Amino acid sequence: MIKTVIVVRHGHYDKAGLTDAEKKEKALSPLGRVQVDWSGRFLREQGLRPDYLMVTRTRRTQETGERVCQQLGVDLEPCSYEAGFNKVQGLDNKIAYLESKYSTTDASETALLCVHHTAQQVCEKLPGAPMLSRKIRGATFVLRRDGGIWQCVTAYPTG
Repeated sequence: MIKTVIVVRHGHYDKAGLTDAEKKEKALSPLGRVQVDWSGRFLREQGLRPDYLMVTRTRRTQETGERVCQQLGVDLEPCSYEAGFNKVQGLDNKIAYLESKYSTTDASETALLCVHHTAQQVCEKLPGAPMLSRKIRGATFVLRRDGGIWQCVTAYPTG
C-alpha cells in the first residue's frame, strides 16, 4: 500500500513564444535541471526512495522524474498519467491507479509524482504544508497518508 507520496513540481523551462503543443515537448532549462537535482539531493538526505514513478506526458516532468531518480540511485520505469489534478481526490485517484496496477505488498510503499503547478496547489492545502510561491519550480512535498487523510510532513522549496 502506498503510504508516502513524494510530489515534485517540474523544474524551470523556457516557454516564451511557444504554443501549447510546443510547450509539451520542451525540456528543462539548465536552471530547471539544477532545481530538480536539488530536490533529488534533498530527498536522498531525507532517506526517501520511491518504489514507483508517475509522470505526465510532457517532456519536462519526464526529465524531472529521471533526474530525481538518478540523484536517489533508483531506476524506475515511469507510469504516465494525464496532467492536472486540482483536488485531493485527484491525488487519491492517481495513487489508487498505481496501487491497482503495481502494488504487490501490504508494506508501506512510496510513490514519486512529477507534476505541474495545479498539483503543487493541492499539496499546499494539505495539513502541515507551507504555502509556496507558484513560481517555485522543483518544489518538493513529502506526503503521508494516515487513516485515509493526506498530510504534508515536509516540503523543500527549491530556488
